Amino acid sequence: MSEPKKVGRRTFLNYAIAVVVTGVIVGAATYFAVPKGVTTVTAPGTTVTTTKTVTTTVTGTPTTSRTITMPPTVKELRLRHFYDLTLKDNRATAYNLVLSTFKQKYGVDVTVERLPYDKLDVKWIADFEARTMPELSLISPQYQPVHWRAGSLQPLNEYLDTLTSKEKEDLGLAKSVIDGYHTFDGKIIGLPFEIHTRAIFYRRNLLEAVGLTDLVNKLETKGVSDLDDLLNVARTIKKESKGKNPVTGGEMFPGLLHYYDVRGLVELYWAPFLWYYGGELYESPTGKASWHKGDAPIKATKYVVTWFSEELTPMDMLTTDAPTTRKQLVDGRLAMFIDGNYALPYYRSQGMDEKTLGIFKLPTKVFTNSWSIGMSPIIPQDRKDASWMFIKHWVIDMMPDFAATYGAAIPTTYSALERPELKTGTTGYYFNILKDVAEKNAKAIKHEHYAGLLDTLGPVLQKIVAEKITDEKEIASRLEKAANAFNEKFYP
Repeated sequence: MSEPKKVGRRTFLNYAIAVVVTGVIVGAATYFAVPKGVTTVTAPGTTVTTTKTVTTTVTGTPTTSRTITMPPTVKELRLRHFYDLTLKDNRATAYNLVLSTFKQKYGVDVTVERLPYDKLDVKWIADFEARTMPELSLISPQYQPVHWRAGSLQPLNEYLDTLTSKEKEDLGLAKSVIDGYHTFDGKIIGLPFEIHTRAIFYRRNLLEAVGLTDLVNKLETKGVSDLDDLLNVARTIKKESKGKNPVTGGEMFPGLLHYYDVRGLVELYWAPFLWYYGGELYESPTGKASWHKGDAPIKATKYVVTWFSEELTPMDMLTTDAPTTRKQLVDGRLAMFIDGNYALPYYRSQGMDEKTLGIFKLPTKVFTNSWSIGMSPIIPQDRKDASWMFIKHWVIDMMPDFAATYGAAIPTTYSALERPELKTGTTGYYFNILKDVAEKNAKAIKHEHYAGLLDTLGPVLQKIVAEKITDEKEIASRLEKAANAFNEKFYP
């Protein structure tokens, strides 16, 4: 991919949620594996002064040095955010901690403008076109490639060169999402401040109450070996819990998944099975749909249908949203549910801990994503330097405190996982599994027409499941028809 081509606001809006297929990803491997030299950054502030020096080597030129400073003239930065920072929950407390400590350390205020999460990127690109944008904003993972095409985010490579080898290694925990979402042609245009991934949560104490202690021990020590093993675990739960549900007295459904959100259906509950069987959603580098090719999509679809046809997952979960499904898990109607680390605050609020709510990994690649923080490319150099100091303050320097205070998002640095709050107790129990997934089993969906892909495929899958179709020719026909429609619309 070449340098980003500027696009207008109308074109940007037409992209909707877009992800570039053809981008060459080399950024994280470069920055978080081998140190790039010794660098010096001087950061004078009203409270403290921090100094580092970086030396970078450019092919064909002598080794050069640049000193990056926090200019004393910069007293305020502007940040766009989607969360209500007036709330008294752990998340708001963690965000406010980053802001207050930055002020204490550098004497710079960060003024926050709050926008709905689905308006941040649209507003950012509009302000980029109008040349009236603030210095910093949170950026959705699905919109990163749109910003790359528009040129509306400042590449951070020059600043990443200033990190020490220790800092680069520490940030290696975020390598999978930096590669997956934030890197184009070796240019890294945002850094994640939290990582979101998924695993299977299950009602440990309820399974033990119906005599499935041996099964619980297996899940805790070995997990499941493959998708057939997972299905057999569900069958065992259904059989052994019938009429013995300690909460309702009736049946306890193994559960596993819900299909209310058609985009989530593809991302969370079908794509991992497709990947497991060797399929891909789209071709690379063309971007054309490939979700209908070979045996993998048929196997993945039949696998999902089996959960409903055998009444392992109740049919009403086709129209049940995630919050309701979580409540059903807490209430004991469901025994298992694929969920993310972002649900931990809810489960804690309901009194769930490692004794009542267990966790184990899916035997597949898992959809993993991350919001990031990015900076404007059109602000003066001194404000870019100050903005970088804020990004580094959040993503690296304050990450242990931020993650420990929040207690839900997987952190971006290994050092944060050494905090007792994240390493031990209930949170440590969940993070041990989720961190492993984020580090080893993460996979991104990166496509030029992200929303179009999900919105074309999702409803087709939902109808197949609702009708409990198992005929392979019929499944193949419907998936192929959807793929052709997608390709004709986006790749005529």
